[in-house]
Amino acid sequence: MSPCTATVDSVAELDCAHAFTQIATIDLPQAFVGYGPLPAVTGIADGAAAWQSVGQHRTLMLADGSTAREELTEFTVPRAYAYRVTDYSSVLRFVVNHAQARWEFEPIGKQQCRIRWHYAYYPRNWLAAPLVWIIVRTLWTAYMRRSLRLCVQLAEQSTTNGDSR
Repeated sequence: MSPCTATVDSVAELDCAHAFTQIATIDLPQAFVGYGPLPAVTGIADGAAAWQSVGQHRTLMLADGSTAREELTEFTVPRAYAYRVTDYSSVLRFVVNHAQARWEFEPIGKQQCRIRWHYAYYPRNWLAAPLVWIIVRTLWTAYMRRSLRLCVQLAEQSTTNGDSR
């Protein structure tokens, strides 16, 4: 089954090493605040809050009471990290088998970094594919844009606040 994909990007006024570190260790509830019916991340139930090495996992707790499990599948400082999302407890479990996401950090200047976030949902079957496609093309892409914007703002603020994570 072909995935339903979305990609968003933004430019951070930071070098990529700093952008990577800040976003890989970001406080998830501050950056992933939800969008319309898509719930905010409210916390981590188990596992690592900050990504650091392949194989780490965490269970996201969402504002609607649902959860999803993330497992880090790539961690190449300062270029990219990727993760797989499974074990949805929300209604997504009926239409999505899993998702794969990847964040890429590309230097475009001395103190500028292009950040791209790719996301691919894998529908359970051909019947679910049209619904997943609609969700991804409308709500999920808007959620990603908002979340990426917040991630970049928080990363840039960390520089002005002297955070050297």
